[in-house]
Amino acid sequence: MPRRVILLGASNLTRGFSTVIETARLLLGSPLHIFAAHGHGRSYGMRSRFLMRQLPGILECGLWPALRRRPPAAQTYALITDPGNDIVYGRDPETLIEWIDECITRLNGRHAKTIITQVPIARVRRLPEWRYSLLRAILYPSCRLPFAAALDRAERLSHLLGELAMRRHIPLIDMNPAWYGFDAIHIQRKQLSLAWSSILSHWIDAGRAACAAPSLRRCLIFRRATPETYRLFGRELHTSQPAVRLPNGTIVHLY
Repeated sequence: MPRRVILLGASNLTRGFSTVIETARLLLGSPLHIFAAHGHGRSYGMRSRFLMRQLPGILECGLWPALRRRPPAAQTYALITDPGNDIVYGRDPETLIEWIDECITRLNGRHAKTIITQVPIARVRRLPEWRYSLLRAILYPSCRLPFAAALDRAERLSHLLGELAMRRHIPLIDMNPAWYGFDAIHIQRKQLSLAWSSILSHWIDAGRAACAAPSLRRCLIFRRATPETYRLFGRELHTSQPAVRLPNGTIVHLY
């Protein structure tokens, strides 16, 4: 029976998605049945917009009904990443923790082995205020959160994630500051293989690593894939799932 993988996140998961899929295959074998909810600017608990595309919140998307329609897998692995993305939407850390905690509850209902990535707080602390203002204007033009307030919320979220991981007995993975570049929140493309190998290796008790080689073809396959439901230029669109079927038998559902 294929192993199941559930992936939840925002821009870092989107930017490295093909690398994540290949790394999971190297670690867990194939075929895999993958269910993912991600996207640039993706929120865990509310509808979000990036340029002219809108996506439902991760908690509200079709991934969860799709999982309920399927029998439990023999083994399920889950990743919760990009936990701080909602800060720029004005959400307080306590609300974000409630959303992530609800994701964990649902994943526990699927008997998933779940891992969470920490906020890259060490790198964020070193971000100059002028650079934050520039990136906020480019990536999140509707955000008016001052740098000091954003940093304070990131610090609080980091602390609360630590408490949540301890309470839930889930690995919380620190993010290496060396993985990040100019904006301090996105993993550099040259670091994608190393970073995702380090993160996903926590699914395996032995801790063995598996680095996925870069592949333009694999990247293009996933760039063309679209989620089950999204809005583009105000028009609601739908894509039948699975969105991708790979030659090794792995199938990928996007929500």
